[in-house]
Amino acid sequence: MTGVVAGAVDPASYRIRSENNGDKGDSRSTKYYTEVFNMSPETYGPEEEFEGMYLIGMILGFVTTGLFMIFGFIAIVRDECKRHEDFKANVEKEKNKLTAVPYSMDASQMRILDKEFRDREESRGKAVDVEKERRELAEIN
Repeated sequence: MTGVVAGAVDPASYRIRSENNGDKGDSRSTKYYTEVFNMSPETYGPEEEFEGMYLIGMILGFVTTGLFMIFGFIAIVRDECKRHEDFKANVEKEKNKLTAVPYSMDASQMRILDKEFRDREESRGKAVDVEKERRELAEIN
């Protein structure tokens, strides 16, 4: 089998040392420089025999890696869902604080705050006119 593969390769068309044009002086190693590459049949070691235990090890390795990746993916998704739920609960808790006695905000004021929050969230990441914001803040103050 090895002889068939090696015989199919045409050494003349096989470009070797294309980086340095094949000159020994261009090589970084003069001690281990290969003068001629042997492409002859029957010059390679024996073919490896594939044993069944290798296959079992490969299957176990791939299954273990796959299970670990699935576990990691599920853990990340669950954590992200929990973070979103916690964030929504914190927002509701803070909204309830604003409607409580010290602040006593009514529903119309809460709608204004919600709209302002949504507008800021939608504009987040977009280019902002800094001078326009400064003028608006100057008018408020």
